[in-house]
Amino acid sequence: TYARAAAVSGVSPKAGPLQGGTEVLLFGSNFVDTPSLVVAFRALGGGGGSQPMLSTAPTKFVSSSQLRVVVPAAAALVLPPGSSSAVAAVASPRLLPEAVEILVSNNGQDFSAAAATTDGAAGSEDAVAFFYEKEAVVFA
Repeated sequence: TYARAAAVSGVSPKAGPLQGGTEVLLFGSNFVDTPSLVVAFRALGGGGGSQPMLSTAPTKFVSSSQLRVVVPAAAALVLPPGSSSAVAAVASPRLLPEAVEILVSNNGQDFSAAAATTDGAAGSEDAVAFFYEKEAVVFA
């Protein structure tokens, strides 16, 4: 059975803290309520190296056009699993991503990102992103 690829067209809210934990509502199309449904996040800017790491998160199916998911901490996108994110964030805040691209998979393997544009193209330039809010620094 052929199923159309899931596509993300929006996120609300669009920003949250570096430590993650923000529950967001994703908007899109072709979401399927399966045990393999998963959302992944890929660093955009501010670090992550040449091969950006994906961080996956448990996903709650709402409808074929809406999902709920909790955004991971920014450090989860630049550190190997098991690393101390608190130490890395303090030592290298410039390595933390400023935003993450949101990808969805109905089968846990094939991830798709932004919904296709009118000419049928899709990709990182059309990515739906979640932005991390860096803490303000106050000088006395």
